[in-house]
Amino acid sequence: AAATSAVAAAVRSTHARRSYSHFDLFLPLPWCSGGPPPATSPCAWAPPEPPFTARGRVMEGFIPQGGDELVAEMTLAEAVEYCHLSPTCLGFTFRSAEALPSARVKVWLKTTRNVKAKPGAGWHAYVKGFPGDDKGPARPPPAALRKALGAAGGDRPAGEAPGPSGKRRYLVFTSAGDASSLPKWFAPYGPGPGDRNWDCCVVYYGAQRGRWKEYADMYLEHKGGKFENLLHVYRTKPEWVAGYDSVMVLDDDVGIDTARVNACFELRGLLDVWLLQPAFDPVGKISHGVTRLQPGPTVRFTNFIEMTCPVFEKRALDRFMAVFDPDLKGWGADWWFLQVHGCGPMQLGGRVAVADVVPCINPHDAEKPGSQREITKLQGRDDRVRVWTRIKEEHGLVEWEKVQFSRIWLL
Repeated sequence: AAATSAVAAAVRSTHARRSYSHFDLFLPLPWCSGGPPPATSPCAWAPPEPPFTARGRVMEGFIPQGGDELVAEMTLAEAVEYCHLSPTCLGFTFRSAEALPSARVKVWLKTTRNVKAKPGAGWHAYVKGFPGDDKGPARPPPAALRKALGAAGGDRPAGEAPGPSGKRRYLVFTSAGDASSLPKWFAPYGPGPGDRNWDCCVVYYGAQRGRWKEYADMYLEHKGGKFENLLHVYRTKPEWVAGYDSVMVLDDDVGIDTARVNACFELRGLLDVWLLQPAFDPVGKISHGVTRLQPGPTVRFTNFIEMTCPVFEKRALDRFMAVFDPDLKGWGADWWFLQVHGCGPMQLGGRVAVADVVPCINPHDAEKPGSQREITKLQGRDDRVRVWTRIKEEHGLVEWEKVQFSRIWLL
């Protein structure tokens, strides 16, 4: 507790400076301690009781009339517990301006779970389980998410040994330079195999032979940008990326640790989305408001995520790699990978998500060596804009207004 308080104090101090040098500390999220945080801090919320178990989600809207199993006044925790003890209850609906009310509310427990979305109407609905539960026995149990997040009991992350193929279920890919934050992704357990549910593929573009090799399950040295180097792996080592459920394509300087990487993968599977990213804490760089961390154990469905740390359903990544042009070093890659699925921006609802329950830090450029991004050494800003303009015209790509369709609260 003392250590967590010290970290929380350091983070509050850092928040005021809006810098986060070398990412030697990580936010003690989502469960925070150490006194009342500032109003702007994402630590301002706490998980409901009983402890967060990732057994279902609260949505904005209501379950229509019919299929009532029980109508009663109870706390949210009591309603959740009843619903999971009942074999016939699939969810419940309640009238409240708050998604997670602390007082007792009138609850309609239901044998149906078709929610009519109605944001801002003062109604909410709890649905038991997740969309990915219908995918069959390959889906991980929801309890794995609680373990991955290191829930209130301080559990270690839910590690996973490699399967019969020698692989885990998930893959982290990074194109890493000499100033990479890669060791932090294995914090606080180091590069051992027991605490992560993902393999790590590192393509190193620096000049020190073997740099970061001890952290890699698959290792290659090749000059290039992140998606350019991933395409190189697809073309030259296709077996390295075969057989995975999801792939996180992670900038090498992102501040995130093992438990949160684990959780990103579990969330993508449970929500059955094409693309998901951890929300960016405002202590770091915020380039798009829709990706900024919001308070609460929430996931928001949007029509945009950034290229910094997307988690792809493997088939979605395959679609992108099939058309990707390696001349594109970075600028516009996010717009492109959002448009390879055969649907428009308003049809991406429920397929693209930003996870506030799993925050990370995107460093300010001033915090990087030489106060510049590594990508500028590969391709200057003007050249990146020029290449993106060409690719937009050739592939009929567009940029659209960023929209948040809905959000859910995880319980």
